[in-house]
Amino acid sequence: MAPTRKETTIDLCKRVNAQGNTVSIRMLEYLSSSKEPVRGFFPLATAFLDLARIVWSIEAGINESFKTRKTYPVEITQELDTRFRHVYDEFVVLGQMVSKFIDNDNGKGGLGKRMRMMFADSEVDKVRMTLLKSSESLKMSSAIFRWTIGDDHADETMAIGYAGLIAALERLNPTKTTAATRRTPPSSTHRPLPPSKSDYDQSETLLPPPRLTSRPSLSDLRPTASDLANANGMRPTPSDFKHEDLRMSPDVTHLHSEWRAPSVHSGGSCRVVEQLLSNGVKLDSVAQAGLLRIAVDNRDPDTVSVLIHYGADANGADSDGVSPLFAATQAASVDCARVLLKNDADANFKDNEGTTALFKAIQAGRTDIMAVLLDNGANPNLPCPKHPLWPSCYHPEALALLLSRGADHKRTPGIMELASSLKKLESVKVLIGAGVSPNVRKDNSYTPLASAIRDNSADIVTYLLEHGADPNFKAVEFPTYKCITHKRTHFLPQLVAAGADLHTPKGIIETAVAHKDKDALIYLLDQGVNPNDRCPEGGATALTTAIRENNLEFVDLLLKHGANPAVRGQDWPLCMAVKNPTVLKRLLAFPGLNPRAFRGCVEMAVHAGQLESVKLLLGAGVSVEDKNCGVFSPLTTAIREGHKSIVRFLLDEANADPNAPGEHLPLVKALRSYDGQDMEVIQMLLSRGADINRMHRGWNAVLQAVENSDTEILGLLVSLGGPVDLQAVDETGRPVIDIVGDRDWEEGLALLFPKSSSPKGRS
Repeated sequence: MAPTRKETTIDLCKRVNAQGNTVSIRMLEYLSSSKEPVRGFFPLATAFLDLARIVWSIEAGINESFKTRKTYPVEITQELDTRFRHVYDEFVVLGQMVSKFIDNDNGKGGLGKRMRMMFADSEVDKVRMTLLKSSESLKMSSAIFRWTIGDDHADETMAIGYAGLIAALERLNPTKTTAATRRTPPSSTHRPLPPSKSDYDQSETLLPPPRLTSRPSLSDLRPTASDLANANGMRPTPSDFKHEDLRMSPDVTHLHSEWRAPSVHSGGSCRVVEQLLSNGVKLDSVAQAGLLRIAVDNRDPDTVSVLIHYGADANGADSDGVSPLFAATQAASVDCARVLLKNDADANFKDNEGTTALFKAIQAGRTDIMAVLLDNGANPNLPCPKHPLWPSCYHPEALALLLSRGADHKRTPGIMELASSLKKLESVKVLIGAGVSPNVRKDNSYTPLASAIRDNSADIVTYLLEHGADPNFKAVEFPTYKCITHKRTHFLPQLVAAGADLHTPKGIIETAVAHKDKDALIYLLDQGVNPNDRCPEGGATALTTAIRENNLEFVDLLLKHGANPAVRGQDWPLCMAVKNPTVLKRLLAFPGLNPRAFRGCVEMAVHAGQLESVKLLLGAGVSVEDKNCGVFSPLTTAIREGHKSIVRFLLDEANADPNAPGEHLPLVKALRSYDGQDMEVIQMLLSRGADINRMHRGWNAVLQAVENSDTEILGLLVSLGGPVDLQAVDETGRPVIDIVGDRDWEEGLALLFPKSSSPKGRS
């Protein structure tokens, strides 16, 4: 059996084209059958045709090389073989995906398959991106063959499926022509002759010939628009002609083993360009800008000079809006920048984002390019869009250069704060040396010293204090406060040594307590800061804040250093301490403190549910009947809050009066709080002498029971509270008997008038 013949490069190429033709036919079928193609299908078809056109040009080039007996290094063919196999596999996957789309439109595959179609757009995007990557990988190979055969010969390999798909897309999208349909007619009937071996060495056979037998058109010198059309548009626009597409990519190193990247001063490229232009090659402004961009990106000042000599505009922006001077800055090419500026490039030109070449150079930290720009008229005070001094803070050398060339720091108030925030000590030194004050706020809020403290920049803090920074100059907060709020206590001694006032404004010691900074608290107490100082906002003291935070350690520390629990802060310390019996005990032990001076503290302890605090206060001499705000008594509050244990303690041990009104009579409050189940508190009050007939604000327990229409409660009142006083009058002067008589409540009337069916019967 004869061995299988190995596929050649041309065989692989033809197989790819054949598979692509099959895919085109399936796409045509899908477009004709689908009412609404899946999202992203048209960009997918465009990307597919772009890749197919590249393959056509390579196939045509290989066929042409057979006719001229031209050969290519084995590295090129091996690389092409590998990439063709990848493209073939991609076309197979694409064909399968389109077939699924067709089956789905025809109702095949069942519900599951149609459900999967809901996510088809993500698959379309994945395949499209794969095709675009393959186009990029083959673009250089296509360009090599196009130098040999031209674009029109490449299109001759187009099969019927491709042509049909192109026509269908044109019909469906008349305003967007596919990239594959675009043609560029040759300017001459003769193609450029390939170079002979005597003219060039092997490393230059893939470059365009420097001398042509006929004058070539622009279409013979650069890739056509079809190769540069992006996947999202059906017709290429001028923005599609990017310099990345025009210049050789690093992939060419895989295509030719002898290829050499151009040096910074590429004499070879310069000579080729000069020969082409001197022989009459005409370039439009877009091509000139693109070639100039390429030369600048390659840091080739000689080629830049040649292009400008032959008419390229030194200020002409390419399709991306990038001027040559911008490109030179981005490429960090000082020599190219000099050539451009020497040829009237505008050093203050702004792009469509308002930036200048100087701004770009500052961002890149290229002081060499900055110097060239400034030497040639760049304005150091031109906003671009910010003042150049702002971005230069990131680069101290750039900052120094700008200031030495006339940049006005008065136009950038607060610039030193930016340098401090960036932790750039050298920039701070440059600004101090230029006379910038360290006591200027940025955005009327931030100072260099406060920001250095915030960011823990010890070297900057020291330098600023040594060079005039005021430790009492307020930012959002004072520097001393900043040390506490940002846990930078170690800076406090340094600030105090520089003149910081710990006593003004008051409240720094409360700030230390609020931020739980024991070291700062101890330092401030040792420095003699008054522990009873109140904050200007809110009036809190260090002691009341420590009580609020239940910080017993700080309470002890403050009391030991003179904190007075009789001084009001957020509230009275004793009233706040009732929530924590341990703290309350500390305060009650303070010499000279009179707890009776703080009205309502027992009621507050009851409200907090702290029986132990109630006992401590009563033991310190506070009255059990002491009302909060003159209204709320401890007993009524205990009833209202449901603290039965405290109610029992107040009645049995503290001898609270069960008939003393608080917000109302204790028994009335108990009836109003009754939930229909637990009568323990009511019974407790009745058994301890609560008077059911006692009136307060025109109301008593009997009227409340009648109001609730609760027979059980009324019976309990009658049985435990004694006879009902029916002649007691309310605030309007009406007796209870009349009020009860107006209610049509037979059960209640029977309890109140057991010997008669009505009040009238009793009389």
